[in-house]
Amino acid sequence: MASPIGHVVVGIGVAGAVAGGLGADSTPALWTGAAVASCLPDLDLLPSLWGVPYRRVHRRATHSLLILAPLVALAWGVVHTLELPMNGKFMVAWTAALMSH
Repeated sequence: MASPIGHVVVGIGVAGAVAGGLGADSTPALWTGAAVASCLPDLDLLPSLWGVPYRRVHRRATHSLLILAPLVALAWGVVHTLELPMNGKFMVAWTAALMSH
């Protein structure tokens, strides 16, 4: 099992590479978003805080591209619909960090 630190390091690296390829500057906002995004699939561990067995919840839906891809599409749709001031290049980089998990 990869550690949260490993997820963050790889996520920031992937996001930095993607952002650089898109011509976006590498900023603390990019790194912070990548760190958060790269660990989001592990939110499935929260039920284990309330006694649900770890093996019963970890690496299920939140680790599936079939679930993550529609959630990313939904998030992008919400940002677009609400016209939130988000950097599109950062969103692509953060998506890459999330998928690097």
